[in-house]
Amino acid sequence: MTDVQQNPQAKKAIVNDTETTFVGWYILSNGWEVYLTSNFDEDGYANAYVQGFESEFGSVSFEEHKPYIRAMCVDAEFAKDVELGNLAPPIGGKWIEDNTTFH
Repeated sequence: MTDVQQNPQAKKAIVNDTETTFVGWYILSNGWEVYLTSNFDEDGYANAYVQGFESEFGSVSFEEHKPYIRAMCVDAEFAKDVELGNLAPPIGGKWIEDNTTFH
């Protein structure tokens, strides 16, 4: 697993008044959005901020979510989508870059 803090493709956001680093995103068929805060490990688990009926930080399983993933971007694709403004931060959050906030 790559150290998220040293991943040049990771993006930071303020979520619930907390600075958090993200490395990927996907959306499930039920509309829930998953913002990855770590890469998937060898067992297929990652830490994430899940925005759904309730929004919370926790652990997610790629194998459990795989059949329901409708769109996904990670690493370089994720970084590019954030930089181009194609991917919104979690609701109420803001992407940050070098002490500058952007949406």
